[in-house]
Amino acid sequence: MLQIGSAALFKIIELSQRLIQVSTFREQGLPTLADITNQKCQLAALSRSLVVHVDHMRNLVKGETEPFAAQDELQPHPVPGMKNPSSALSFRSEETAVFVEPDGSQRCVELPGEFSDAPGSIAHHAFPWTKSRHDVYVNVNYADKVSADGKSVMTSPFALGEEHNDFRAAVADFAARDLAPHVERWNAAHEAPLEAIKLMADLGLFGLGGPEEYGGAGDFTSLCIAIEEIGKVDQSLGITLEAAVGLGINPIAHFGTAEQKARWLPDLCAGRALAAFGLTEPEAGSDAGATRTRAVRRDRKWVINGSKQFITNSGTDITLLCTVTARTGTRDNGKPEISAIIVPLGTPGFEVGPSYAKLGWHASDTHPLTFTDVRVPEDHLLGERGYGYQQFLSILDDGRVAIAALALGCIRACLDLATQYAMQRTAFGVPIGRKQGVAFQIADLDVMAAAAHQLVYAAAAMRDHGGRAEEFKRAAAIAKLYATESAVSAARIATQVFGGYGFMEEYPVARFYRDAKALEIGEGTSEVQRLLIARGLGLPVE
Repeated sequence: MLQIGSAALFKIIELSQRLIQVSTFREQGLPTLADITNQKCQLAALSRSLVVHVDHMRNLVKGETEPFAAQDELQPHPVPGMKNPSSALSFRSEETAVFVEPDGSQRCVELPGEFSDAPGSIAHHAFPWTKSRHDVYVNVNYADKVSADGKSVMTSPFALGEEHNDFRAAVADFAARDLAPHVERWNAAHEAPLEAIKLMADLGLFGLGGPEEYGGAGDFTSLCIAIEEIGKVDQSLGITLEAAVGLGINPIAHFGTAEQKARWLPDLCAGRALAAFGLTEPEAGSDAGATRTRAVRRDRKWVINGSKQFITNSGTDITLLCTVTARTGTRDNGKPEISAIIVPLGTPGFEVGPSYAKLGWHASDTHPLTFTDVRVPEDHLLGERGYGYQQFLSILDDGRVAIAALALGCIRACLDLATQYAMQRTAFGVPIGRKQGVAFQIADLDVMAAAAHQLVYAAAAMRDHGGRAEEFKRAAAIAKLYATESAVSAARIATQVFGGYGFMEEYPVARFYRDAKALEIGEGTSEVQRLLIARGLGLPVE
């Protein structure tokens, strides 16, 4: 095996959506692969994608790496695999940090023992007498900063890079300054506040993770950060953003034709318009494949009949369209053929019912929809015919991580509110935070927030850096399950800390208590997440 890091308890500081090129150095001699095959190695990441490529026979001394695809095209050698990723423990000064499979060559490598350059300006060194070297491409969302303190990436507080943290600070400041003062009023109105949507649009939040050519910017991790910080102020606004991007923009961005993207995405990414996704029906919730809405192709049009329910962002004044799933035929095995079709708002026969009177998420837009002989052009079919359900499932994992980020915002809000109140409220002559019965529960909230943070952003990093589909599905389900159930517990604990005041609407903790429950239901219930996790373990669960 090739040692990439016995001297490399190195610090890597860089924007996590990029890759850092790291070369290796050994002061004592020029060991070959054979010399170090038996050395003890420990992995330094959560996934097989930590070391994604080993490039060799290059003479580049400085500069940034190419994107994944470009490197794969340039290099004739296969990407080496990593061994035993589950054995990842910690970085320690006397042990190897990362290792990869050998490729049979006898090349020497070099690594400076300390990196102290500014972010983005790390130099790459090579032996002057040889062109043989290895460039290691590291998923920096897993290894943003590593030092000799023995912390593993799993528990490191440096999971996000400097630019992500700067972005978080900007969104948090925006949410506290421009949204928080109006949240009570917006929730009392029981409708999605267009002024808040415009403010988020002006900040560019609806374009996060979207195609750059249509106004998108940033990565999936940035979207999760924005949803978390907005959700920390108000869950209704957080779900409005999450659904607008995850359910409104993503299906078109992933499966739309060039014409569909050019027509719809610019306004959606700019936040000038919203889109909805119509999947759930009165008789088809978790069993989404049981949809009864039908679409028949007739005279070069799709004629749609049926109904949908609990559809977010479907009835605002700026809602542009709703992508709906519908039966378009029957397969040879007797199962329904389900396709996705874009239906613009205002199409004759497409009716948006009255807004639901919901337990929580009062400032979000949720309606039932009915379709009576709705006719749309045949080119409004999204993706391939018969693949609508599969398309939805392929983007659902993104949505689960995003909902987990929203839940993390709820946990953090409850933690902050409960901590502040416990330090101010007195009982029996002392602040209630001095009482173990209160303090220990608040400590549990901190544990929930820390654990949920690691799960959410590890999954987001896998999404941004090409983690394997099955591993990402598992990570998304785990993050969604833990974060959302923790949010419900956190809201209950925080409300209990507040006592009778927690039952009063004038205190934000009451709103978070109401809002938290939906997190365990939307984008796949807790039961569905447990089903997915169990199946991933090979259990024959039904």
